[in-house]
Amino acid sequence: MTTNTQPRGRRSALDHFLAGINEYVFQTKLGIADIDLVNYLNQLLSRYIRFDSLKGIASGTGSPTRQILELMSAAQESRGSNQRNLYQAIGDYTLFWAGIYPEGLQTRHNACFPQGLLDYTLNGKHCYAIASQMSSRDHQPTQQILRYLSQHYELCVFGFGEVRREWERYGENEAIGMIV
Repeated sequence: MTTNTQPRGRRSALDHFLAGINEYVFQTKLGIADIDLVNYLNQLLSRYIRFDSLKGIASGTGSPTRQILELMSAAQESRGSNQRNLYQAIGDYTLFWAGIYPEGLQTRHNACFPQGLLDYTLNGKHCYAIASQMSSRDHQPTQQILRYLSQHYELCVFGFGEVRREWERYGENEAIGMIV
């Protein structure tokens, strides 16, 4: 599973920017007041917004991969906390792409998989549901958070779409401010 590239306690300006937008969208616009869930989504954004973090997701052989089917196969063959981590990583990965870069899914879908084989929403919900049923020694994230992500996957995808629109709106306003 990927980890944040920033040392614990030290967050970059990008992390603060994303967390602020994410908190605004999920707490204010969507009315989700679960701090643990919003913090989890903040961490997810911070991890996946960095393209180099994708190499932290590994298949069963340890080689980096971005293909969901390989991760699914590795998760099915794994046991214990590694299995939970892989299912959680698949849920995180699909949630990130479906919410932040949905336009990239068509290209990825057509390039990597036969038509109709991969449905990010169904696979993401399913993987979060499986992970939520598995206990973990460190209990991070909690089973409750993973269950919520499974049950409200589409809402979280929508929320991430709103996060992207907010950061794009911020970028447009900054550009306008530089011109004036």
